[in-house]
Amino acid sequence: MPSDMFNGVRLHYETAGSGEPIIFVHGSWTDHHSWDLVMPMMADTFKVVSFDRRGHSASEAPAGQGSIGEDVADLAAVIEALGPTPTSPATLSGR
Repeated sequence: MPSDMFNGVRLHYETAGSGEPIIFVHGSWTDHHSWDLVMPMMADTFKVVSFDRRGHSASEAPAGQGSIGEDVADLAAVIEALGPTPTSPATLSGR
């Protein structure tokens, strides 16, 4: 079970395949397992990543209610950790 620190919170993630990345984000009442049937099919062509949002399943649950802003910041940090891609801020800004 890989995990890493993103925005000061340890988030669990799964990866498979290679190529352009696709990141799967689960809904409010589930976890990364929502994508268990989809990931193997997509991994033939793409690098697929699913992660547990903060407070869900194997990811750290900080005290207090999470926010949409934290979810967005965490997703941006996961994207950034993949390196420059067509979806990353570094590529979009021309860095």
